[in-house]
Amino acid sequence: ENNRIIHIGKDIDPQKAQGEFIGLGKFSENICQVFRQALEEVAGRDSFKEDYFESALQIMAPTISLIAVDITEFPCVEIDFPEDLDKAQQILQALRKSY
Repeated sequence: ENNRIIHIGKDIDPQKAQGEFIGLGKFSENICQVFRQALEEVAGRDSFKEDYFESALQIMAPTISLIAVDITEFPCVEIDFPEDLDKAQQILQALRKSY
């Protein structure tokens, strides 16, 4: 909603989603304590092992202004497997050639 994140999680209908969180965020100093408290709340849940740290962001979303940043123009690769690393290295080499 106006670049403000109002809901984050795996349960969002992709047809209603406006983007995907890549797991990278920047918080102001005064928000770090709120984030820590939210993380501690998530860690205290019975479902802790199934939760992601984004669950803490969802706790914060109603009261803290979390702003989405469009990074479409920047390449991004999630690296989970050796093939992913190969792909990331190919992208990096292509970028180096373009500069």
